[in-house]
Amino acid sequence: MKNKILLPFALTGLVTALSACGGGGSHINEDPYKGVTATTSGCSSSLVTDSCMMFSLDFPAEGVNFDCSSDKSNHFATEKNGNLFTGGCKVGDTVSFYIQGTKTSRKINLGSVDLSKIRPLKSSTDPVYISLKDIAEGLTGKSMTVMDTSDESFKVMVALTRILQSVAVSEGNQAGAIQEIDLTTDFKNTLSTVTADVGKANYLDDSYISLLQPWVDMNAVDDQTSQNLTKQLINQSGVATYSASRFGIDSPTAGISGFFALSQLTNRYAIADMILLTTRSGHTIGYATEWIGQPKLGTGETNSNARNLLPLQVPPTKMNANMQVSLINPLSNKISKAFLLNSDKAEESSNTISLNQGVLYNNNKIAGNQYVYTAITKDTGTAPANVLGKWSQTVGGEVFNGTIDIDKIYPVTYLDQSVFKTLNSVAKGEQYIFPLYATLTFKFDNTITGIATIPDTKLSIVIDENGDIRTNLGANGSLTSDECPTLDSKTYKDSKNVQQYLIGTTGTTNYSESDKSITARIILANPVFGVLDGAMAGVNSFAITGIRFNLQNLLQNHTTVDGINVTGWNGALVTNALWENTFAGAQNSFNTAKDNSPTLDQKNIAQRRSGTIQSFVELPSCYKIKTKI
Repeated sequence: MKNKILLPFALTGLVTALSACGGGGSHINEDPYKGVTATTSGCSSSLVTDSCMMFSLDFPAEGVNFDCSSDKSNHFATEKNGNLFTGGCKVGDTVSFYIQGTKTSRKINLGSVDLSKIRPLKSSTDPVYISLKDIAEGLTGKSMTVMDTSDESFKVMVALTRILQSVAVSEGNQAGAIQEIDLTTDFKNTLSTVTADVGKANYLDDSYISLLQPWVDMNAVDDQTSQNLTKQLINQSGVATYSASRFGIDSPTAGISGFFALSQLTNRYAIADMILLTTRSGHTIGYATEWIGQPKLGTGETNSNARNLLPLQVPPTKMNANMQVSLINPLSNKISKAFLLNSDKAEESSNTISLNQGVLYNNNKIAGNQYVYTAITKDTGTAPANVLGKWSQTVGGEVFNGTIDIDKIYPVTYLDQSVFKTLNSVAKGEQYIFPLYATLTFKFDNTITGIATIPDTKLSIVIDENGDIRTNLGANGSLTSDECPTLDSKTYKDSKNVQQYLIGTTGTTNYSESDKSITARIILANPVFGVLDGAMAGVNSFAITGIRFNLQNLLQNHTTVDGINVTGWNGALVTNALWENTFAGAQNSFNTAKDNSPTLDQKNIAQRRSGTIQSFVELPSCYKIKTKI
């Protein structure tokens, strides 16, 4: 049976939706000149109690055939579930992907994925994310090291992308934008026109292009476009929120270690909470809230939880992650280059946290200690020294070397052109609306006696043609602009020579009679944002909530006059778009703790801890709906 899985915000939270997806299949056809019949998408699963491991493909393809190594009798195919494309095999299976019809033995071999290497433990919250990169590496037996066709696995992935994208073009989509495809049985049966099976050797010598030409026009997508889309898919696999918490126990053998360090010089602790966001362009932004000090123990309190007292005893420091390459290298799944977070205070410019190492296991967790490593890998041996999460910091000559557990949550999907209309995704003569220039209005919830209420504050943004979100600041430090300049993607200076900033990305699209929207995640982490510095929306809630831009006026009414609107949701309920500022929240906790005497500046920061984004979103006069020529 088909399940309807919607992804308004993330893959997380599918535990109740992914039940009883089917369980049958069909027996292998003994006639060698006939193909295989797949009637279901794999094993049945409650995602809680049994051994079925659900998975979701990054390329939105329905009807991709797959076999599970533990099932010698049945064949399966991926199916569309909302905006996911899913299947399922037993935990630890090797999944073999291919394309084949029911009436021909001709087959396109895609590659195999060992589930035990991607996620050895069953998840009760979300399916395994399987990428074309994983499938290509399974075919070559080699890890991808560079995004260049000199790398065998990258070259094979380019070939797989080109095949699927050529099918997309045959179904009426554009070559330059990844869109969903439906590999129907009838279409797969036309593989009978192909003279030989297609596999690894054909991908490496490019003979697959001519071999498959009778089946689908392989010239509809050229090599450079295929390489660009391949890189886009690789970057997409890393798009997520990466979070770490200060909470932990001061013992390497029990529980999580959290984001903390203990100075060997003074016995002072450094602890932090962190929220980072990796975008579709392959950059990471965000910030951490840090506390450094010697905790004071009260009656009955022990050293095992001493560091958890610091947020009520010392004021927090905000550590910004200015735009850098991805925290996690999408090829190695490691922190392969030091990721830096810097104090936002000018007088502390040399105060830097450096995230130095860590391996992302199961595509969702970096372990900071042996206990967590064993729990997520099932490896009872000693964790290799270079796989655990490590960080360092020097403050006034005092050196901190610490550990960090990092969770990867809320991955994204492709952006459907029914909503995400760009120059690359629409046909000639059709209208497109991205890049979308708009101005948001932030409202503040909190007032503190004796301090004036913060007025509504506007911020101009752009949702660009790749699905990322940047500022559209005006001259002389203005947070707003009524102009629509272009951008230098390397310097992030626009054509007016104004410095802009990457502030977020999009999650997925929704399209129905009443909902034509795109979800968003935003983090503002720079002093240039003034009272908005530290505000975030859509990044650290849970799967049934978030924010989305509703584009009905642009898509259906074809006019910019009425603007657009931004809303939140809570399950099926439409709500105000909420934002919060975790640094300001931490400052408020310190301010209100007993015996503390906050400064006026600290009181002002605490006042900025939450609010809403005004529903009506202004569109600048320069912004126009365009038609592809």
